[in-house]
Amino acid sequence: MWFASKMKAETSVNMLLPAIIILTGTAILWILFGRHIAWAFVAVLFFLYGLLSLIAFVRTRSSGYLIGGLAQICAGLWIGGMHNGVFTINNQLTLIIGIIALILMIWAQILLISRRFKWRGREILELAAQPVEDMTNGFTNRPRPLGKVEISREEILAFARFASKNLIAMPYIEPDRVVFVPVSMAQSFKYLYPWKRFAPDDTWIAVDNDGHVSVNIAKADYLNYRDCLSFDQLCESLGRLFVEFIETFRRQEGSRIVDRLNNLRINPYT
Repeated sequence: MWFASKMKAETSVNMLLPAIIILTGTAILWILFGRHIAWAFVAVLFFLYGLLSLIAFVRTRSSGYLIGGLAQICAGLWIGGMHNGVFTINNQLTLIIGIIALILMIWAQILLISRRFKWRGREILELAAQPVEDMTNGFTNRPRPLGKVEISREEILAFARFASKNLIAMPYIEPDRVVFVPVSMAQSFKYLYPWKRFAPDDTWIAVDNDGHVSVNIAKADYLNYRDCLSFDQLCESLGRLFVEFIETFRRQEGSRIVDRLNNLRINPYT
């Protein structure tokens, strides 16, 4: 599907931060303390990243985080086992673990490239902007009530599980509503773990227990559009997009939502 993007190019380096931390820390420790300490640092970091990925899997149920977490833990064991004095692991077992780590890493990359392991915040914002042409008013710092969708609390929760597993949005379950936060790949780390909840000025779509829908778009996300699109129309379009998603899911056609997002062919790393 070809479309004229209404968003600016992604400029965040957040996706590169783990590699930057590993390379910088390894170089410093190698110079100051030698290779054994440096490789131990790399192994421990892989364990830590693996643990965080497994926590993300528990939170989202996305298989990509499970495969990625196991790959990172195996990589930590492999790196530690290759260097005497870091971990004591049989050489043959180390080789087997290394092969498993490589297979899992390739698997995770295939999931990422095929967009089965990709947060869809950028696609969501692109789809919301496509029908909006009016540029008569700019950003307004207030949520917009949209209307009502006929849906039960149980159906909202079922859609929340679907949205989370397919990385469409991060759901936050509240007693009287469910809030969906579209998250991009660059933003995902700060939303995956308990230390960060959504803030009122984030981009979100909320559906309460009676089906009333309200929408907010963050100023940072709004400024990421190339033009000063009508904020009210943009919020309305985003809300209606999620209403469409919910209705499609209720028809047991959730795969059509994923196909629609995939058809935008947006860079899987953004």
